[in-house]
Amino acid sequence: MVKQKKTYTVDDLVAFPNNPLDEQETSIVFERNSDKMTIWTSDNTIVTKLRGLMTKSPEEYILRSISTYDGQPVAYEVEAPKEFLSFRSVRVTRTMTEEQRIANSERMKAMRAAQKAAAAAK
Repeated sequence: MVKQKKTYTVDDLVAFPNNPLDEQETSIVFERNSDKMTIWTSDNTIVTKLRGLMTKSPEEYILRSISTYDGQPVAYEVEAPKEFLSFRSVRVTRTMTEEQRIANSERMKAMRAAQKAAAAAK
């Protein structure tokens, strides 16, 4: 079922708590003669990215509909300017010093510990 209302905000875009990885997908659709694209997603990683983009540019990224199942969101449809879509021509590799590698490792360990503590507190 698709939940429709006049306008949505970034607060309506939430992660899917029990969505298996093999069921998470994203489709991007646009027509050649249109300046808009539609992003349909059930992927939590893309939802996180779209939340950030909607926060920074709410006039550009517009949540158009929410698909639900048993009252829970299962997919989102977001409209955005087609010109924001880009394709990379090469892979970008990062070169880090040993100090940068260690700093990144420590930052990730702290982040994972905080996430684990937050999950345990629930």
